Amino acid sequence: MFSRLFSVALTLSVSCLTARTLEAAQADPKPEHPPQVSPSMVEIRDAYRQKRDEDVIVLADQALHEITLKGDLDQRAAELHFWRGAALRRLGRNKEALVALQEAKIRGFSSPELHLELALVRRSLGDAEGAEQDYREAERALPTDLEKQDRLITRWNREGKDEPRFKLSLSPQAGWDTNVVGLDPTTPLTEGNVRADSSFVGAYLELKTFLIRNDHQILELDFQNMTREYPETSLLSYNDSLVTAVGRQPVNEWADFEVRASFEEAFIRATGHYRSQTMLGAGFLLGPWGALQTRIFGDWTVGRYYESTPPDQDRDGDISRIGIEFTVDLGRSWSVAPYFTYNKDAAKGSDYVSDGWEVGVTLRPEEVVGLKISGTVLISEQDYSNANSLTNFTEKRVDHPFQVTLTVIFKQVERLIGYAPGITVCFVRHESNVSAYSYHRWSPELELGIDVLSF
Repeated sequence: MFSRLFSVALTLSVSCLTARTLEAAQADPKPEHPPQVSPSMVEIRDAYRQKRDEDVIVLADQALHEITLKGDLDQRAAELHFWRGAALRRLGRNKEALVALQEAKIRGFSSPELHLELALVRRSLGDAEGAEQDYREAERALPTDLEKQDRLITRWNREGKDEPRFKLSLSPQAGWDTNVVGLDPTTPLTEGNVRADSSFVGAYLELKTFLIRNDHQILELDFQNMTREYPETSLLSYNDSLVTAVGRQPVNEWADFEVRASFEEAFIRATGHYRSQTMLGAGFLLGPWGALQTRIFGDWTVGRYYESTPPDQDRDGDISRIGIEFTVDLGRSWSVAPYFTYNKDAAKGSDYVSDGWEVGVTLRPEEVVGLKISGTVLISEQDYSNANSLTNFTEKRVDHPFQVTLTVIFKQVERLIGYAPGITVCFVRHESNVSAYSYHRWSPELELGIDVLSF
């Protein structure tokens, strides 16, 4: 009897306690945990740039997990797999990296960096043929951005080491010019005792140093020198030096802002100091948007010429220019790069006050039997505002230049010896209603690109 009463009392106590607990919970509910914020792409990119690879993997996995829970087709997923794969490769986990990078590719992520990461992973896993194919895809994806192209090649050749901050390269050159016009194709052709055609030898020298160089930001100083000697037309032999500073800063995920400044000094054997030019320019690099990359730019150049000419032929003054360039991936390692520029020349001499435009396109097919071929066609028009002094001020000058350039780089030879020999053939038809400015020109040229020193 006593045990029954105890059981009933215990049951009633538990029921009352449960009821009070439920009432208290309803009256004063505990605050819910705030929803966890998914890691942003900026956080993940910053972690990768800071070489916090373990953090990159954790953050990418967290973001991918939340995308999976939502059940949506988040466009970030492809890029998340890329950063995860890139971090895994740097940690030496190549098999896992290959899976992640392939997943990024399947989901539609397409960039030169993806192909390069795949190439590096395949090379580490012993798949030399697959690595070479991916590297060619990476190389082809940047046909117009020379800085990124150089950075990609450097990473491929020096993976596992720090990227060089200083680079010296030399390119010896030899060829033939059927109509030597020297440094400026808009100059009246030289007549008299100077021959128009000549063989030539020369060299292109470049010194490049990076004050800042990472996946997005660039601060670069560059010195270039071109020397050309014409044995049969020695008075037109020249030396041209150019110093350039380039800065690039990302504005957002799809645009970089770029600033350029340069100073040039040129000398001709016949006259000595020939020209000084100072240039300042800015632009935006947009994309890639699918298979399209875009560059919009403008620049302003102040030039001074030291030649002895009549006042009407004084080319001192400034040139303003705007332009747009596109790069379109056609697939199967083919690309096409059209561009358009407009310029306005505010020279002191009336003969050179003008405005004009230029349209061109470069086509790059896939590599065939170890040869990388590119072809460029451009047409332009330059309208001069005043009657030309060479026509006794009776006619305004109008020029219509047309140019075709074909370049063949022996990539297979470069893979064997480390240097890239190439052949370039250029044809120019510079038509003008003033005969002194009209000429046709063929210029076949052989060159060899040599990386002399880098550290």
